[in-house]
Amino acid sequence: MSKHISFICTPLYGVLEDACEILADNSGRMLSNMSAEYILYSTFLKMTGAQEQKLKCICWEVATDNYEFRYKWQSGQFSIGECSRLEDKQKVLNMLFELVREKDHSFTISDTDKIEIVNQSIGHVERFMSASMIQHTMDRVHQDEFKLWKSTFDAIRSYPACILAISGNALKLSVKRDNCPTSFKDATTYGIDELYQQQYNHRNRCAHNTTSYQETDMALFRNLGSVDLYRYNYLIFFTLLLIIDDITIRLFKKYLEICIEE
Repeated sequence: MSKHISFICTPLYGVLEDACEILADNSGRMLSNMSAEYILYSTFLKMTGAQEQKLKCICWEVATDNYEFRYKWQSGQFSIGECSRLEDKQKVLNMLFELVREKDHSFTISDTDKIEIVNQSIGHVERFMSASMIQHTMDRVHQDEFKLWKSTFDAIRSYPACILAISGNALKLSVKRDNCPTSFKDATTYGIDELYQQQYNHRNRCAHNTTSYQETDMALFRNLGSVDLYRYNYLIFFTLLLIIDDITIRLFKKYLEICIEE
């Protein structure tokens, strides 16, 4: 194994902590809304980029030891693109899960584990909001985003199975909203898979800087009452990224454990 291991096993919430350190230099002064937006935008890009690179590094590590997987990856049978889409991330995690289950048939991520993953991810975002003072600079729209984030993840806490489904040796990130209990559907507008899609769409807007020239996005500033608070909700996006990261690290550490035993 290589130096990639340290990077893969380093939790993504470190990016949020770095942002807090930068904001600590603000010496208690209030941030302007534009400054807060720029920090959220930059932090989101760093987190998405780091996660995509981390999943690619996992493929390199597995290909180093597993010649069958190496062939599938090099021949294009296993394709993950930039690893930015949910289905590509799921491919990598499912591949890891299958390799782990081949050696340890009892390994799983239980409902208790899922609750822990969700709670820890929410806690990291709550600490970021508190330490960064961003919450105190939010305008009405961003305050509504904060409330929406709280209500969405309160619903997820009540049904943690929605973040991850395991059937045999197959792992699936997110469960469609139609397959969730009525109590969950009543509390949320979108399912987890739809929230991931919103995150992916915004990742592309940020990465390709389309918000700088697409007039449709300026409607946010002209007609605040029509804003889709899910579409630009960084707090939801951060939490979803942290949830995937936690699952990734758990699976990769188990994979390493198996490799060492062999």
